Amino acid sequence: MKELTKFSIAVRESTLKRLRAVPAGYENWRLDKDSMSVADLAQHIIDCDHALIDAYQTKSLGPNLGMAYSVDIKKEDDMQKLIDVLEGTKNKRAIFIEGLEQKEYVKIIKAERKSGEEQMTLELLIYKMLDHEIHHRGQLAVYLKTIDKEERQYYYD
Repeated sequence: MKELTKFSIAVRESTLKRLRAVPAGYENWRLDKDSMSVADLAQHIIDCDHALIDAYQTKSLGPNLGMAYSVDIKKEDDMQKLIDVLEGTKNKRAIFIEGLEQKEYVKIIKAERKSGEEQMTLELLIYKMLDHEIHHRGQLAVYLKTIDKEERQYYYD
């Protein structure tokens, strides 16, 4: 499953690229009062990485919902610390995926969902988690475009 490992790394690198592009002072910025901030999204992705690896051990995935206001960036280096953790979980996730034997990919995981309990193979869960990160990566891209427009408006006012 070397290709899946490479894909996992590529997804994270793309997420990190967007997080590094967030202008200083916008780490706590959110699209609206109910949305996750940039920092909240970073923490949610970290939590998802841990949840994936924990699900392998426990055969169960809890409702890992991202939460607005879960992180509050106060110091300049707080966001960098989140990015550093994402780098670490990128590597941890890649090592986890690379270390799986073929027979482990069919292991059944029970996942709590809004609609009830769902059962899936570990392989499907990995793909769903990567797809989930891609969703949030797109959200970050929208945030960056909106922030850029806000910044330009401020500059020209």
